[in-house]
Amino acid sequence: MATGSTYLASLLALKEMQVPKVIAAVPVGPPETLSRIAPVEDELVVLLEPPAFMAVGAHYEDFTQVEDEEVRWCLERAKSTRNHQESAK
Repeated sequence: MATGSTYLASLLALKEMQVPKVIAAVPVGPPETLSRIAPVEDELVVLLEPPAFMAVGAHYEDFTQVEDEEVRWCLERAKSTRNHQESAK
């Protein structure tokens, strides 16, 4: 996580879907961003908060970008799973 903007947009989408609890697992991020987003979700787990944070990609061997279509697929799958679980109740 760098600025947290994408995360916050995702969180708003999840809140709109009325998910009961949001737990963020962040491998690496700058302390300023993490302290800004911490109050927004229910739980925040962070592995590394380097004080001299420069870029997320600097902490990975492979930092391949995720395509928009994959993100859409994941969100639709989560929505479908949630709808299926609700209808099974």
